[in-house]
Amino acid sequence: MIELIIGIIMMVSVLCAYIPQPQYMCEMTFWSNMAGAVLFLSAYVLEKVKHKKLPHILYLTETVTISIVFLISVVGTLSGIAHFNFSGGMFFCHVINPILVFLYYVFLWGERKFRIADLALSPMFLLAYLLFDYIRFLITGKLVYGMFPADELTFWTAVIIGLMSYVITAVLGLAIWGISKGLKNLEIFDFRKEEIHMKTTPAQREGKRYDRFRKLLIFWTLFIGIGAVAGSAGMLLDPTGKAMGMDATLPYFKALPLADILYRDFVFPGIALLIVNGITNLTAAVLLICRRKMGIQLGMIFGITLMLWICIQFYMFPPNFMSTIYFVFGLLQAITGYVCLVFYQQEQFTFDESAYQRVGTNPKELVVYFSRMGYVKKIAYEKANSVGADILELKTDERVSGTLGFWWCGRFAMHRWGMNILPLDRDVSKYEHITVCTPVWDFAVCAPIRTFLTENKDRLKRVDFVIVHYMKNRLTAVEKELRALSVKPDASCESLCCRMGVVKKIYKARTYIEEKK
Repeated sequence: MIELIIGIIMMVSVLCAYIPQPQYMCEMTFWSNMAGAVLFLSAYVLEKVKHKKLPHILYLTETVTISIVFLISVVGTLSGIAHFNFSGGMFFCHVINPILVFLYYVFLWGERKFRIADLALSPMFLLAYLLFDYIRFLITGKLVYGMFPADELTFWTAVIIGLMSYVITAVLGLAIWGISKGLKNLEIFDFRKEEIHMKTTPAQREGKRYDRFRKLLIFWTLFIGIGAVAGSAGMLLDPTGKAMGMDATLPYFKALPLADILYRDFVFPGIALLIVNGITNLTAAVLLICRRKMGIQLGMIFGITLMLWICIQFYMFPPNFMSTIYFVFGLLQAITGYVCLVFYQQEQFTFDESAYQRVGTNPKELVVYFSRMGYVKKIAYEKANSVGADILELKTDERVSGTLGFWWCGRFAMHRWGMNILPLDRDVSKYEHITVCTPVWDFAVCAPIRTFLTENKDRLKRVDFVIVHYMKNRLTAVEKELRALSVKPDASCESLCCRMGVVKKIYKARTYIEEKK
């Protein structure tokens, strides 16, 4: 999904920047950003259709090329050597998109093997562009950027420039690959940890989802943080805003309180941007890299902070692309943080069957359960262990695990369908008492338990129910449905609120076991 997001951002920014001024489409900024947009959109389609990745050389070449665009435009402008356009879509093409591509390659690209061929080929895009610029010079007598005196450009001078550019670009490619390799080799970046040790619950077996979203949240926090630091640096180095093409926006700050004191130039806005969106997000990124839960929470909070920051811009400025897209970035960061926090809490849940030694010691008792993530399974084992009951897990050939399984199960729940269950390995009619532990799907009995009760209602002697749900209130409608499905109007129901494995009793009915005692 991140490839699709980056591809769309790059394509939209290129179109917004160059459609109004097509005469500048000969610039390397245009071609490097357009190549990146095509690369990431193609990578997304190929992954979805063929489940394959594009070659590593394409990502390295694009990262190197667009990094050169960033270095020349930003460093050249801040140093006063050259002046580039940083307004609107051009700011994305010169600053934001290079940061996006760099962070993607460093943190999310899986290739880490050093290949001389890739390093040797990584400058080819730049050399192809320099060749294009030289041929254009021979025809028109002008260079695209004009950084080199046209009257001094000879064939051998062009060759020397090309060789120097090749060496510098290759060294830059080696440096970028080295950064990526170094971060990968750090213990805090060992993303294989979750795959090494044995998983004991479905929630932990889904640990890759947490790790994926953690890396995605690292990406967002670094992207927003580095972009904010770069923007604040530009404001503080040139408080007039002329170097970054922002001087025309200064009058809009008059709409804010204390405008005559704080907004006479870009010093205070630069400091505010650095503190609110720069240092904060970089701090969250460091905590995420160190695998701290607080990093997840801060990453989510700072996504909301960015949205609030942009709401101030909506109040100040006329509708514009920059503010809108950054509001979307903040929303995506907040959503990523929330999902990452959910998956993190799921992964912390542990369960060990060997800890329940009394299970199976009482042949008259049976606990039946169905569990997607392991939460209901743990509750079922605790119930079985308390009375020595046998345990029976209902299994299905439908897809129930992972995110797709969640939505697939929701389809059954919405229609109140039963779900096919695999043949039982024991006769339920021989048990004097059965406790059925069921999760709640869409405020109803889960589909496998529904099927079990429908098919075995005439074979059940005495039944109690344990209802496991996310809500903090008693679900009487589910209790009535369970009694109706089992044809046991006198069956008792215990209601448990379970959130990421943390259980709280909502309603405790008198059970058959308690009556027997």
